[in-house]
Amino acid sequence: MVQQTVMAAEGLDKRFWQGGERIYALSGVSFGVERGSFVAVMGASGSGKTTLLNLLAGLLRPDGGRILLDGMDFSSLGGSERARVRRRRIGFVFQDYNLLPNLTLEENVRLPRLLDKPPEGAERWAAEILEFLGLAGRLKHLPRQLSGGERQRAAIARALSMKPDIVLADEPTGNLDLRGSSQVCGLLRRLCRERGCTVLAVTHAPHVAIHADRILMLGDGRLLSDRPVTDFADAEQLATAYQRLLAPAAGEAGEEGRP
Repeated sequence: MVQQTVMAAEGLDKRFWQGGERIYALSGVSFGVERGSFVAVMGASGSGKTTLLNLLAGLLRPDGGRILLDGMDFSSLGGSERARVRRRRIGFVFQDYNLLPNLTLEENVRLPRLLDKPPEGAERWAAEILEFLGLAGRLKHLPRQLSGGERQRAAIARALSMKPDIVLADEPTGNLDLRGSSQVCGLLRRLCRERGCTVLAVTHAPHVAIHADRILMLGDGRLLSDRPVTDFADAEQLATAYQRLLAPAAGEAGEEGRP
């Protein structure tokens, strides 16, 4: 069965000016994301992974290349139209949760459905997601009354509340310990398998990336590698492969996209 590409990046470039110098945050990045898959974008600080996520979400516009959503040129839309598409088709999970402190968990999750017309069945979907994420008994709690893992799951539930096609996650386990990280990664995989969601998560951690179906590796704004997770026996082997990819001796292999 041929899987459908739901999102694609084609030759993405993004430049910033810093101290009078032009910095390439991304240079010629191209890849596709298949519907229902879990893709991890792995990279160290400064590799361009957060810039990539913001471009895919329509929060930034590329200086070159384009982003396609089901074949539509998402990156060419105006700001208000990109925001409308983002609200309805893309869920964003923030590293620091971004939960409103004076709203209950239930109110935080409902908030996106108050900002735009929700799709049919959204209320029922949200209730099922809260149950799926193990939060049904915490709905009346404020964020400060929740554990770190519960706040992260609440952020995921909010991102899913409009039944988006794609979930983009920025370091979704960055504030969690190893056990909490494994739980969140397991939930993201289940969302793909059981709910048909498409997840793309950026991370610097091999123990997070190893849970994905496919791993993209970024370095200095370039896509160095695009490989299935089955190429790696475990997180340690993945970490070693990434370090080798960044080493000067691996420069030629990095340009070809394979370590």
